[in-house]
Amino acid sequence: MKLKFNKTYALLTLLLFLTEVCIAVYLKSGFIRYTVGDFLVVILIYSFLKIFIEDNHFKIAVSVLAFAFIIEFLQLTNYLELFNLQDNYYANLIL
Repeated sequence: MKLKFNKTYALLTLLLFLTEVCIAVYLKSGFIRYTVGDFLVVILIYSFLKIFIEDNHFKIAVSVLAFAFIIEFLQLTNYLELFNLQDNYYANLIL
């Protein structure tokens, strides 16, 4: 694994993060909040990793996709209720 700072992906990550913040602040429900927001956060994670990791695009993409699938599966289950975190604002926000 080769580490190197990439300015292009850093700028893309910043732009995606600001877009996600705008979606979180201004849209409280709807298709864009729940679907497009999830779609953009996967791209955000990939671009964040690409800031530092130069090679092996496929491995990074598959890892981010697997992480996204795990998060979506946890959202489908009653994971927060199992650990009695259903009333925790930050746990709900993250998951």
